[in-house]
Amino acid sequence: ARQVECLNSFNAGNPNGHHSLDLELLPEYTIAERLLVLNVWESKLAADRDIPDVSQHGSWSSIRNAVLDGTRFTVTPSWMLPGDGYASEGRLELDYCSVLRVYGITATPGPDTSVTKLMLRKLAGNECDFGVAYKALTAVSHLFRFTTAQVLQVMGLFPREYHLEITVNLFPRIVDHGPATVGVG
Repeated sequence: ARQVECLNSFNAGNPNGHHSLDLELLPEYTIAERLLVLNVWESKLAADRDIPDVSQHGSWSSIRNAVLDGTRFTVTPSWMLPGDGYASEGRLELDYCSVLRVYGITATPGPDTSVTKLMLRKLAGNECDFGVAYKALTAVSHLFRFTTAQVLQVMGLFPREYHLEITVNLFPRIVDHGPATVGVG
């Protein structure tokens, strides 16, 4: 059940965040493959659009802090997962931080509190725990555009330990990049 859950909760439309993947498990191996394909695609788009390169190693890569079985390494466009294409051994950990942002006419934020009202009702009514609420938020985050104020509202619904991951996940969806008034961490 855990294996299928991780694959179902992976959001290729907004894959930002920390990923810790057991490559022996087919669903987690599949997520690793998808992250590598997304990275090559987004790196090419960023380079073609002349977006400033803010990657960790100077290649427009969205993958940072890659560690395979405890050994740090740099993910290059030609790097492939070990194994037979279905599974492998070991643990792959990485942070995915897309450099692509929402722009233009499609970058209109949703109604001011529609997302936060729904989450507030669910969390205040103890209808779900914070882990479930965070998974739900990441599962649909690619469907929304946020203002900075809306992201701060969402963060206010969660305990502090979720703030960093929420910021990483929702940052590419922010359309105004106004001043933040709440610290993250």
